[in-house]
Amino acid sequence: MKDRESRESSRRFGGVPALASLLGALGTAPAAGRQPPPAPDPAAPLVQTTVAAAPNPDGTFRVTYQIPLPARTLLAARPMLRVLNAKGELAGLLGLRVTQRGPVLWAGHGDFRLPKNEPGEFQVRVEVVYERPDGSRGLVAVGKPLSRPGRR
Repeated sequence: MKDRESRESSRRFGGVPALASLLGALGTAPAAGRQPPPAPDPAAPLVQTTVAAAPNPDGTFRVTYQIPLPARTLLAARPMLRVLNAKGELAGLLGLRVTQRGPVLWAGHGDFRLPKNEPGEFQVRVEVVYERPDGSRGLVAVGKPLSRPGRR
C-alpha cells in the first residue's frame, strides 16, 4: 500500500528531480552547476567613500574616503581612484592623498576631473590593496555613480 502511495505521489509531483528543481527555484538549494557566492573575507577593510555631486569651482570633483582596518590587516599600497565611462573604459586613474594614516583608520581625499566634452554616466571607484594577517593580498573596490549632463 505504501509503495503504491509513493508511486502516485511521485507521479503527481514529478519525483525527486522536480522537488530539487522546486527547492532550487525557492533558493533553498543551489541550482545545478551553480556555486554559492564566496564567503566575505574577514580581513577585508570596509571602505567608506563620498563623491561630490557637483564640481568644485575649478571643475574638479572631490572624493573622500575612510578605511577602518580589521585587526592585523594592513594597507599594502596607497588607495587609488579609478574613473570608468559608461562603456567601462578607463577615463582616469589617480593616487589618493592620505590625510590620516594609522593602524586602525586611514582617511584621505582626491580631486579629479572628468574627461572634457564627455557627458554621460561615470563610475568612480576607490580601490584598496590590503595585506591579510597571513601575508597574502586582497583588493576591495567601492564604486559610486556620477553623472555629467550633456552640453546645450
